[in-house]
Amino acid sequence: MDYTSFNIYEALFWILLAGITFAIYEAIHWHARPVFWEAAMWFLLFGISDIVEVMMGGLFMPKLWWLIAWKGVCIMGIFHVIYRYLQLRVVIK
Repeated sequence: MDYTSFNIYEALFWILLAGITFAIYEAIHWHARPVFWEAAMWFLLFGISDIVEVMMGGLFMPKLWWLIAWKGVCIMGIFHVIYRYLQLRVVIK
């Protein structure tokens, strides 16, 4: 599988995950709802960054530092969501 195909599949994965997470957000009615909304947004942004990466021709080109920063912010956001979700799970138990 070439680089472009992999990134397209990866983008589809993240966008699908965002859709599933948003569906969970719509279905639940407990205090973790905001966490699912935030997770869906971070997954969607990460998927869009993969589409931009394909359109720009690669991630490690000299003038694409902003794309690496974008992906880094998305990864930090995803870890933040995981942390918030785990905090809620501990409080519930």
